Amino acid sequence: MTQPITIVSCSNSREILEQNLLRSPDVVSGALPVRVIKGARSAAAAYAAVIADPPSPVLVFAHQDIYFPAGWASRLREAMQMLDATDPSWAVIGCYGARQDGSQAGYLYDTSSRRLLGRPFGAPQKVAMLDEIVIVVRVAGGVNFDPALPGFHMYATELALAAAHAGRGVYVGDMPVVHNSASVPTLDASFGAAWRFVSRKWRSAMPVPNLMCRFMTGGDWPLWRWRIRNKIMLITGKRILYERVPDPTVYARSSGFE
Repeated sequence: MTQPITIVSCSNSREILEQNLLRSPDVVSGALPVRVIKGARSAAAAYAAVIADPPSPVLVFAHQDIYFPAGWASRLREAMQMLDATDPSWAVIGCYGARQDGSQAGYLYDTSSRRLLGRPFGAPQKVAMLDEIVIVVRVAGGVNFDPALPGFHMYATELALAAAHAGRGVYVGDMPVVHNSASVPTLDASFGAAWRFVSRKWRSAMPVPNLMCRFMTGGDWPLWRWRIRNKIMLITGKRILYERVPDPTVYARSSGFE
């Protein structure tokens, strides 16, 4: 029997939501219903409340600027079927993340860098952390976000650490998306607050892989090192800032996702 799946997204822009998430073919067709949360002060708190009273046994927590290519729901179901056979206690699967050694895993197109990240890889791969862009939670896996985590950053890393602590598997699946995001010139104070929350709570688990800084080590130095390096790259022109694109389907097609 096919398990129902619901997409859940915190949104602060109807325009971005309609240009991306809501134009995804499986959303338009009704195959993937969407619950939009507005006015949330914390993604972790908002999403924890949904898991506590879930609309379906599988929840896809996604950024508002994610475009799910045609057939994405089928890709997700295929990945879940493989996990059910190999790791029945799995809890979380995403689209992109990092293994314990810091190497990255997953497959997506990122407009903020105008890059195709990863390549097709078949069976789900085990990871130590996930990117927040897409987080699929199997409610029966028994893990949840920490509602005390402030803001809108680091909640996937915190969830992955909680899952690992509970002995539950965390994976990335071969189910590519387009992340239609604008480049961020720097990291704001809210990122630092979330970073320190996770560093303090999970100090005993450090080092923890991180997509930007490679590893969290329990202190702020990796974050400051990224900020210094990023500023140098911006000044020297080695890093280019890109805007969000009006039509993510262009990159879905050019990347071979649909």
